[in-house]
Amino acid sequence: MIVRMWEVRLVPGGADGMREILNRAVPELRSTDGCEGVEVYASASHGGEGRIVVVSHWRDVAAIEAVAGPDWQDTPTVL
Repeated sequence: MIVRMWEVRLVPGGADGMREILNRAVPELRSTDGCEGVEVYASASHGGEGRIVVVSHWRDVAAIEAVAGPDWQDTPTVL
């Protein structure tokens, strides 16, 4: 199993837009062949900024390459 993680730092007021993206992207990832799970974590600071961390679990490299391409270790994947 391979675990991938990515993090987004939110600007004040950016949480709603990111929530919309995640509401579409996470179910799509979960239904992808080779994806064995997705977890989403969020935190917020007192100033309104925050972070979202997405952790995905993959069966093997071939499953990741099918979604993110052969340069998945060096090139960000755009949802």
